[in-house]
Amino acid sequence: MRHLIINVGLGTSGGSESLAGAIVYSINRHRPDVVHFVVTEKSEQETLPIVKRLMEEEEVEAEVRVLRLKAGSEYDCREVFSEVKDYLAKLKREDQKAKIEVDFTAGTKPMSAGVVLSGCVVGAEDFSYVQTKIEDGKPVKGSESLKSFPEISEYRIEELKKLFMFSFDHYAFLSALEILKNMEEISNASDVLRFVEHWREIVNFYLSWDLFAHPFEKVKGTPGVPEYNKAFLGKLGNPTFRYREVYFLADLLNNAERRIQEGKFDDAVARLYRAVEMIAQIKLHSYGIETSDVEIERLPEGIREKYAVLRNERGKVQLPLYRSYELLGDLGDELGKNFFEDHELRNLLERRNNSILAHGLSPVAKQECLSLQDKVLSLAFLLRRDLEKIMGEGQFPKYREIDDGLQKLGVELS
Repeated sequence: MRHLIINVGLGTSGGSESLAGAIVYSINRHRPDVVHFVVTEKSEQETLPIVKRLMEEEEVEAEVRVLRLKAGSEYDCREVFSEVKDYLAKLKREDQKAKIEVDFTAGTKPMSAGVVLSGCVVGAEDFSYVQTKIEDGKPVKGSESLKSFPEISEYRIEELKKLFMFSFDHYAFLSALEILKNMEEISNASDVLRFVEHWREIVNFYLSWDLFAHPFEKVKGTPGVPEYNKAFLGKLGNPTFRYREVYFLADLLNNAERRIQEGKFDDAVARLYRAVEMIAQIKLHSYGIETSDVEIERLPEGIREKYAVLRNERGKVQLPLYRSYELLGDLGDELGKNFFEDHELRNLLERRNNSILAHGLSPVAKQECLSLQDKVLSLAFLLRRDLEKIMGEGQFPKYREIDDGLQKLGVELS
């Protein structure tokens, strides 16, 4: 439904009759389903009855609703803003498809400012006022013209772009997609639609990546993705690449860092725990050992019996995290030695077991998560000295970097 919000003042310069005529002129031009009169106690008594009479005489068909401002608030912009904003927010809740237009022809300056500001906040589609020629200090009947400002939508688009940038930079990709949808609904301007089209593709690209559904097939076809990200995904998606597992580890550690930045510490710890497990698996692979099915004959003769007794009912030797590092220690590997000498790391891993996302009911504290991250990174750097550089290739870019990249490609979004 179409809703028109319009102030009703006293018409002190031209009289109530003239003001009422301008108000009805605006209603006739807007043709709303519902007209909402914002009135003061005095304007409701003196001007509104004239408006209603003229509407009847001109056979204006619209449902009438009235918002009565608190006494004296017509002289306080903040009060008007608060009252009208709450009123419009309730209207939007009741009619989610409501198309709201604001007319600020009448009323005090604080009333006009408050109504306009509230309309901006709730997402009004149009703002207008009636202009009338003045001769000898009096308005000329029949000279009315409606001055509309749909450009307000440009202001809203710019504000939404700021919110979009914030959401993208903080990995709130689902929120970013909703903002793009909102922008599309507000404006059909070509530059806005180009912005939405290009950024929707980019957001979906990084959303998929963030969910480990790596968009390998979209790497070349998504403008704006930095070259270092393309190179990272190229190696990650190449099953013949020798160090592919290391890139998966880097990707997992980057994902954990993003969860930390979001304040999702339990999610981050779950990823860090998996990273510790993966580090051992990668290192054991270099010895030709699979933790999911250890071939006993690949082990040094002196420790074969120790691990042979671990066969399960299917005849397989499968090593969990601690056993994996124990095997590395038995092989004389630095990682195994480091793991069992680092009591703090093992205590933190035990804390993970008490997390609500593992086996317990308690959330992980921020400092515990950060301490575990430091320990896991130290362990990971023992596995691969240049891992920090590899992680840098897999880090998600910020909005400005992608925007600069698009401009260099000649993609004009503004």
